[in-house]
Amino acid sequence: SYEGPRAGLDRATQSKRQPGSTFKPFVFGAGLVTRKTTPATLLPTDPAALEGGYRPKNYDKSTGGEPLRARAALAKSVNVSAAWLGQQAGPAEVAKLASALGVESELGATPSIALGAYEVTPRELANAYASIAAGGQAEEPRLVLKVVGPDGVEIPLRPKPQRPRAMSEAEAYVLTDMLRSVVGEGTGRGAQALRRPIAGK
Repeated sequence: SYEGPRAGLDRATQSKRQPGSTFKPFVFGAGLVTRKTTPATLLPTDPAALEGGYRPKNYDKSTGGEPLRARAALAKSVNVSAAWLGQQAGPAEVAKLASALGVESELGATPSIALGAYEVTPRELANAYASIAAGGQAEEPRLVLKVVGPDGVEIPLRPKPQRPRAMSEAEAYVLTDMLRSVVGEGTGRGAQALRRPIAGK
């Protein structure tokens, strides 16, 4: 039950929800890492191209025919293209990359992972995006940067654990550039109001 602002629920770290299309960068990232796609690769938009019985629909009905370049498919958030690429790269590879970038919640290696069906916290998602921006190098998020004792002496924090690189710098650069297209001409055009270089989903 809700007890007001002191209820104790931290939505950033404890409240999980399905990320939906905000999970697609990990699908396209897995496509880059496994060499199944480049930004110029043509991806299908017709559900008939999908294997098995998984048949997601496109939100925008105008994208259900001709193939689109991967860059445009990500920018326009085409579900079928993401699902197809998820099948090609492999759901396990998508889950592996997302986890390596900072998603700690359990992810299933099923076709629906491509459309963000597995719940994550906002903090996990933000950390994974930050890892892409950091050239593919994930770090444990740290909320406390410095502690100073009553005598004015800084108390050393435990060292950050070293994580293996999730993506090469080149792969992270290409993925970030694709995410710039989301803001430039895709579903994230509203973010242009910030008037600064920005990438996102």
